Amino acid sequence: MAADDPDAEGLWKNLLSEGVLQHFKDSMNEEKPSEFLHLVLKGVPESLRSEAGGVWSGSWAMVWRTLLRARAAEIDAQDFPPLSDVELDPKVSRQIELDLPRRLVTFPEIPHFDLPKQQKMEQILRSYAYHEPQIGYCQGMNYIAGVLLLVLGNVADAYQAFVVFMNGFGLAGFYLDDLPLMLAYSFASLRRMKDSLPQLHDHFCEVKYRFPQFPVAWFMSLFVTILPLPLVKCFWDAVVLKGGPALVVLCVMTLRALRPILMFLGEDDVSFFFDAIKKRLGATLDGCHTRERRSDGGSRREALGTTK
Repeated sequence: MAADDPDAEGLWKNLLSEGVLQHFKDSMNEEKPSEFLHLVLKGVPESLRSEAGGVWSGSWAMVWRTLLRARAAEIDAQDFPPLSDVELDPKVSRQIELDLPRRLVTFPEIPHFDLPKQQKMEQILRSYAYHEPQIGYCQGMNYIAGVLLLVLGNVADAYQAFVVFMNGFGLAGFYLDDLPLMLAYSFASLRRMKDSLPQLHDHFCEVKYRFPQFPVAWFMSLFVTILPLPLVKCFWDAVVLKGGPALVVLCVMTLRALRPILMFLGEDDVSFFFDAIKKRLGATLDGCHTRERRSDGGSRREALGTTK
């Protein structure tokens, strides 16, 4: 059933009217597959996502807000309030300041990611670095803070969600000096790839492509650097529901989708392809949205979207 199927939309509306938290709790029961989780993995109808003024709103933004607040309560995220003015290590402050003006690099497809949003993103990043000095700030965190701002709209909710991602889902491990989570997730992805995509695994070995190269960038930005934002939010649905381990599954799913192309590329070509894929996918989605707008008589075209 496609995500834009009217029947799927009806199921979604029924599930949301019944209360998202209960369905979320059911989705955590591994012995009883949840219809809610099944529907999320198949795709959330675009009618439940809307975008205005650079902020994703609609029913699904409310779902994210509800689920992330529930997660925040589990880890006492209220003990980490966003702060308007904090003193940080000069190196940390400098790195954050260097990353903030890079809107065209971070979110080139979002013209609404303007100076006020950059200032909100700075508040989130500086507050977290202040509360968690052993982690500080690392490039990649800006992508996560930025997308959370786009989805949730305000600093308080976005910062609380950022703490959930870092501390609740344990993703702060990507940014520690010895990269414990990065190594664990990269090798888990390699094992899963070897089991489910043996030909692609062998091809990478044959062309001497170093597998950990791209998972590092993918995981540290939660796929923002490789995928257009409409696909990022779909990927993050799984992360919000299942936490960090979903990233390993998403990594291998991405490789599976790209396998027909990757099998014909050498080492340098693979690297170039991964660098260019976001732009190419973005153009493809942009064209699809344009055709949809023309075919339905004027529907709104959605904006497409380490140093400590």
